[in-house]
Amino acid sequence: MFNLKLLFFIFSINLFLFSALLDFELLFFGFFFFFFHFTIGLSSILNDYIYLNPIKIFFNCLLKISSLEVLQYSIELLF
Repeated sequence: MFNLKLLFFIFSINLFLFSALLDFELLFFGFFFFFFHFTIGLSSILNDYIYLNPIKIFFNCLLKISSLEVLQYSIELLF
């Protein structure tokens, strides 16, 4: 009636796909938390210790560029 090997095979494939999806989800949230922490931390340091607005704007632009560069390098590391 039921083929036990086929049932076990289908169960193992579903378990594998679920675990792969969970790994990608944790990897995505890990990178999101890292970049959020990186950007917010450096932005708060800039706002706390730099008082001149032209210098603050310049450093905020450099912060955005460095965030994009770190994102590019981490995506390159993954793939």
